Amino acid sequence: MNQPDFNNRESGLQEAARELGTEVVFLPKYHCELSMIEQVWGYAKRDYRDNPPNSSSKKLKENALKALESPPILSMRKFAARSQRFADGYDHGMDGSQAAAWATTIFKHHRETPAHIPYDEIAPNYVHTTNN
Repeated sequence: MNQPDFNNRESGLQEAARELGTEVVFLPKYHCELSMIEQVWGYAKRDYRDNPPNSSSKKLKENALKALESPPILSMRKFAARSQRFADGYDHGMDGSQAAAWATTIFKHHRETPAHIPYDEIAPNYVHTTNN
């Protein structure tokens, strides 16, 4: 797979997506913190495990479908925001524990800005910091 003719070619999935006018985003393997769908899946699995044990296939299917429908949209939005914050932390050179601390930081104000992003350099006329 390191041959030049393979490296410069799109996968079949990417070609199909391009033809449909969309894009495929490949996430690193084993980094569930970067994929909100993994967090939604974990929420649904936890809900499924909370059901009492049952051997009826009809009841198992019913519980599985109910669990898959259980994650609220608000939780999904929070998972997406947390995944974005993990990606942001990794993008700024943080290691796993630093990125986890950053991703779970709770800001007290909606206008509070993260310390590691140089907003004063990006948009000095629009950012109000304690230094101004």
